[in-house]
Amino acid sequence: MLRMRTRIHLLGLVAVLTGSFPGVVEADTGAYLDFAGRSDWVNNTTAFIGPEGVPQVRYSWGTEDNPVTVSLWALQHWSRWTRTHEAENLEPVITAAEWLIGRQRVDGGWEYLFDFNASGLRMRAPWISAMAQGLGISVLVRAHEVSGDTRYLDGALLALEPFTRTTADGGVAAEWDEQPWYEEYPGVASQHVLNGYEFALLGLHDLVPRSELALTLWDAGVASLSAKIGVFDAPAQRSQFYAGTGGGHWAVDGSYKHEHAILTREIARLTGIPVLAEYAAKWEQYEKPLPVAGPLPVMPPQPGVTPGPVIDPEPVKTPRTCLVRARPVERRHVTCRTARRVLRRYLETGHAPPRWRCRRRTRTITCRAGDQRLGIARIFGRGQDRQAGSRTAARSASTSRAGTTSSTSSPRTT
Repeated sequence: MLRMRTRIHLLGLVAVLTGSFPGVVEADTGAYLDFAGRSDWVNNTTAFIGPEGVPQVRYSWGTEDNPVTVSLWALQHWSRWTRTHEAENLEPVITAAEWLIGRQRVDGGWEYLFDFNASGLRMRAPWISAMAQGLGISVLVRAHEVSGDTRYLDGALLALEPFTRTTADGGVAAEWDEQPWYEEYPGVASQHVLNGYEFALLGLHDLVPRSELALTLWDAGVASLSAKIGVFDAPAQRSQFYAGTGGGHWAVDGSYKHEHAILTREIARLTGIPVLAEYAAKWEQYEKPLPVAGPLPVMPPQPGVTPGPVIDPEPVKTPRTCLVRARPVERRHVTCRTARRVLRRYLETGHAPPRWRCRRRTRTITCRAGDQRLGIARIFGRGQDRQAGSRTAARSASTSRAGTTSSTSSPRTT
């Protein structure tokens, strides 16, 4: 870890002495990625506007504040404001900036005040996140730009502090093969999550024109991303891995695939690094469906040969059930791989993957993602099923007896 710190400081010293900032362009505080055209972050289902005027998130155990959600909401409105310049889109940016300033610790961090299971890495409250730090910086830099309020810039600069400390010292910087990695989920066994790291880098880049420390952290972070980007490629699944190591090393789908592609494309644009541009282009192709093979050409009839009847090949039947932990699962419109991933994550963490919603009943779980639906049956073991069946039969018999008794007695008044 000392080697990593020394390398970061040397990179910054060289940049300051030589005035050479390779691959860095002026910060761009225009629209944030493609947020302007996306569906609203606040959907009044999983996220809603709380009493402080910023989003809160509904979890299975209750409602919590989430700095990332607040910042994503603000950056979406900022992106729309750059197009329309309507006050209704600028107000949420300032509201979020005030919330971030009011919630910032003296060491620059924004805390999560609830425990969370991140793909097997247990985060104990209070904890901080490089993703929250980067997104918070991006909000505060934009709020300062439009308002001139120096408190916002001071808060953004203070938010750099956790990037200078290791995860063991309560910061967000881990070491991965002697290179720094800014952790979305800092811990003793950090898993090196990709999208959180890239969001953190964009926040650092927003401060590059205003901070030599931000430049140092940005240069070191971009070098690490360029060296490790190939670790996240999952060509067999036409996807990327959520994290580089540990329990988070699973292939993503849906929104995560898009996030990885667009974040990598943006960092490639800002740096001009070819390897990042190559993986961004590759991952953009992963978002597109594979081309469907056309019909076989019809051969002209040969002289003296009577063509036989055309027989369509028998369609491949996709099984409607598969096994998850040796238990049968009914699935619709999704592969067994997706069904297993959704259920395992829900059963292990109590949370469904992004875009999925799972609902547990007495003996079933049903998970949905848009028009995709999994009907999950018999999630208990066989022995438990029989016990549950016995209990159900006993309750039915008891109800029957109670009904017989009540029919011969006078009704009870309350």
